[in-house]
Amino acid sequence: MARGKSRAGGCLVALLLLVVLVVAVGYATGVIAHFQYVLSGAQNRGVEAIEQDFEARVASEFENRYYAYSQLDSEGQRCYRIMYDAFCSREPRAYPENGAERLSEIRACIIADHPELFYVEGVRLSTTYNQVTELVSDASIEGSFFLDEAETTAAQSQIDAVVAEFLATIPEGADDYTKAKLAYDYIVERASYDHGAAASLNWYDGEGRAPGQTIDDVFLRSSAVCAGYSSAYQYLLQHMGIQCVQVRGVADGVGHAWCIAQLDGAYYQIDPTWGDPQFLDEEFNVGDDYVNYEYLAITTDDISATHMADGTFAIPLCASTEDNYFVREGLLFDWADAGRFGQLVSDAEATGELAVQIRCSNDETYQELLGGYVMTGDLGFNLSDGEYRFSYNDSLRTIAVFQ
Repeated sequence: MARGKSRAGGCLVALLLLVVLVVAVGYATGVIAHFQYVLSGAQNRGVEAIEQDFEARVASEFENRYYAYSQLDSEGQRCYRIMYDAFCSREPRAYPENGAERLSEIRACIIADHPELFYVEGVRLSTTYNQVTELVSDASIEGSFFLDEAETTAAQSQIDAVVAEFLATIPEGADDYTKAKLAYDYIVERASYDHGAAASLNWYDGEGRAPGQTIDDVFLRSSAVCAGYSSAYQYLLQHMGIQCVQVRGVADGVGHAWCIAQLDGAYYQIDPTWGDPQFLDEEFNVGDDYVNYEYLAITTDDISATHMADGTFAIPLCASTEDNYFVREGLLFDWADAGRFGQLVSDAEATGELAVQIRCSNDETYQELLGGYVMTGDLGFNLSDGEYRFSYNDSLRTIAVFQ
C-alpha cells in the first residue's frame, strides 16, 4: 500500500510540473508576441489599422456590387471611393495628386454605378503648388450639386415611397430574370419618352440641369430620355440585389444610354428605353400598354448591330441566352411552325393581349414566317376579324403582331 501511494504522489507532482511548464511556455509565447507587437509599433497604429480594415471591407463590397468600379486599377478605385465619399458627404476630400488627369473617367464610372446620385452636377478639383519644385503639393475635390441637401432629402423620400410600392409586387423567391422583367415592364409603362427633352440636348451647353436624365424624372415626373430610363431601371435592379451598370455610347448613330445586368450568374444587355414603343415606333400608336421585349436580356452580338459603348470602362461579354425574354417565355422559333404562331395570336386575342412577339433563331425560319405567313395575310385566319398589323426587326429576327 505504501508503494502505491508513492507512485500516485509522483504522478501528481509530474502533472503539476506539466501544468507549470505549459503556463510558462504560454506566458513566454505571449510575451514574445507582445514584444513583437510593441516593436512593430502596431499599438500606436490602432486607429490606422481600423481604418485600413474598414477601407478593405469597403473596397471588397464595391468590387462585388459595382461593375464600373471593378474595372478600374487599384489607384483608380481609391480615387473612386474618395470622390464617391465627397458626393455623399457634400464635403471636400483630400485627393491623390496623380488622380487629377483621371477626374472625368472616375466621375463617369461613379455615375455609371450609382443612379442614386441624381442630385450631383459635377466635381471640382483644387490644387496647391510648391513654388520651389513647381509640383502639386496637395489636391482636394468637392462636388457640385443640382439640389441642396434639403431638396435632395425631400426628393429621395418621394422616390423611396414609389420604389417601395414596386418592390412590394415582387413575388417571394423570384429569380433574377423575373425581377428584371417586372422592372422592365414597370419602367416602360411608367415613363413616357420626352421627345422635346431629347431634341433640346442637341443644343444643351452644359449649363443647368438637362431634362430627363435621372431617376427622379422617371419616378416623380414619369417623363424621361434614355439616361433617365436606364438609371431608373438600374436603380430598381440594384434594390433587388442585382448588379447593374449603366452604359453610355451611341445607338443608331445617336447618343444613348442603356444597361448591362448580371442575371442568374451571366451578363446581359438590356435597353429599357427601346422597350418603350413611344420611342421606337410611333407608327402603330399602340399606347403605353405595349412593351417591346426585343432588348430584354440580349447578347453582345445582338446589340452590336445598333449599339456601341463609349469605352469609358471595359464591358463584359454577354453571351448567354438562358435569360433572354424569348427563350424564357417560349417564344423562340427554331423552325417555321405557322400553326404554333397562329395559335399564339389566337390565344392573345381571346385573353385581350395587345400584341404577340416572337423571335426566330435562324434566317430561314424568319423569312418563312415573315414573308410566307405574316406578309401574305394568312395569319389573319387565326383572328375573328382577320385584321392585324405587324412590325419586324431584321437584325434580331423578331416579328410583332398587333391586334
